[in-house]
Amino acid sequence: MCHYRKILILFIINLMFGILYTNTSVAETVHVCDRFDLSTTGFTSKTAAESWYPKRVTIKTDLKNENAFLGKYKSKIYKKSDGTRLDLKFKLRSSAGHIRFLMVYFLPIGEVHLELKPRAGFTDIVGVSKYKCTNWPFTNKNLKIANNQFKAQNNNSKGNINTLATHKITSSVLCVYAQEKNEKGYLTGRWSKYPNDFKYVMEAKRRGLSCGIKNDVSTKSNDPIKRPLASVSDTSVCYNATIKTNGLKVWNYRNNNFVGEANFRGLDCGVQEQKKIVLETKPKNSKSSVSFLELEKERAKRLKEELKRKALEQRIAELEKKNKELQQPKKIKHALSNEIGSGFYVSKFRHVVTNHHVVNGCKKITVGDSISKQIPATLVASDSRNDLAILQTISMEMASADTKTFIQNLSIEIVPIVSAGLIRAEDVIGGEEIFVAGYPLGSMVSDSMRLISGLVNATKGYENDITQFETDASIKKGNSGGPIYDKRGNIVGVAVKRLNINQSDNFNFAIKGTTVKQFLDANGVLTSFANRKLQMSSTEIYKIASKQTIMVVCHR
Repeated sequence: MCHYRKILILFIINLMFGILYTNTSVAETVHVCDRFDLSTTGFTSKTAAESWYPKRVTIKTDLKNENAFLGKYKSKIYKKSDGTRLDLKFKLRSSAGHIRFLMVYFLPIGEVHLELKPRAGFTDIVGVSKYKCTNWPFTNKNLKIANNQFKAQNNNSKGNINTLATHKITSSVLCVYAQEKNEKGYLTGRWSKYPNDFKYVMEAKRRGLSCGIKNDVSTKSNDPIKRPLASVSDTSVCYNATIKTNGLKVWNYRNNNFVGEANFRGLDCGVQEQKKIVLETKPKNSKSSVSFLELEKERAKRLKEELKRKALEQRIAELEKKNKELQQPKKIKHALSNEIGSGFYVSKFRHVVTNHHVVNGCKKITVGDSISKQIPATLVASDSRNDLAILQTISMEMASADTKTFIQNLSIEIVPIVSAGLIRAEDVIGGEEIFVAGYPLGSMVSDSMRLISGLVNATKGYENDITQFETDASIKKGNSGGPIYDKRGNIVGVAVKRLNINQSDNFNFAIKGTTVKQFLDANGVLTSFANRKLQMSSTEIYKIASKQTIMVVCHR
């Protein structure tokens, strides 16, 4: 018998716990809300706005006890407009320790709006987001009432004040909806022209809100309904309308617009009636006059301190700007100088071969046997990949009296050399002796051509370039574009560049003669292969090079 009693007692206890658990779960409703609209006004970026307004939030409401929960934060539930709207106010603390208020509005239009107030007691907001939530808290009856009011608002935006103004959207949020947004979601300071936003624009103008839009005359009416401070809370109105003097709170007539708003609403803001009489009427005794003078003295003191602070801030900004400019390295502008290189004649039609980098970007090109004896030349073809270029000097008909003799002498000297062939058909071989002709260092050393002997160190150039070869003959600035001869006086390459590793180690490179021959043929400058078989002395090679090699000047 005792055994059955124990079973019965356990059954009753379990039943009671089940009832309690069921009542708890019913009293607390979970709303899963998904964001469908986000305004980033007041935030530096969209990422910063999304850190406060995530894509999904979970809110729990307990209508019976009038409590709401957002994570670890708790808020009272404030029922507005006959229960057709719920307002929640969560007090948050940022990572820096600042107090923030997150306002949550369950609106009867089927949306939940979130807005962040950055400081306690202020009505300015940072961003607004809209959500659609599950388990809507309103009853069918309340929804029906709200929908009827909403339809009345759409039919007549200038109708009853208790439409959108009292229970749909707060004035601060309304200003966000009524303004035009750019492609990044920021407010442009203009009324929205989007048809779906027309109802918000009309409602904002009906309330007398300027929403920060310049040149808007709708808020300048004397109609009490169109007051500019209608959207400001009572706390902010009293905060700006009063000031403490000698421990007493009095009206701050420096902000007379807030004082007038407080009087319109019937707020005393903690100011005693006799103190209001002291400030609102002309002083009748010495005691009242002293209070008024003290207030004026306090105003003047604050104004003086504010001017000093602004002047100091401006001075600091100027010094920081000057310091930043001094820390930046000065840009030294170098005057563009003329580039001097070398080249050589390859045809009786006055064609000259040189390097692409010598004549690239020139305003004018001249050639000659010295810096003082130059004639104009034009760029015929260029190959930046192989660093080759073809020039052509002016003809006898176009030459001036000073240059005709020089051109005529060139023709007499060049034609025999060209007719005997220029470029060798075979590539260089390792260890072969060669001679580099040109004008190293331009006219810094002398105006005369120089001939330097050397050996072929490698049959490939920089980074295994098969179109080039390496030599131990010194190639300096000014040698670029000059010819390279073998011991028979045949051209086997063109000097191109020097690679310096350190003061003692350097590498000299030249373009192979076969590559130069292909470049000439491709651009219609036909030349024959050299047919010199007998070895020459260095003196004989110098004579050939001095007639064929010229100085190329790029005027920038």
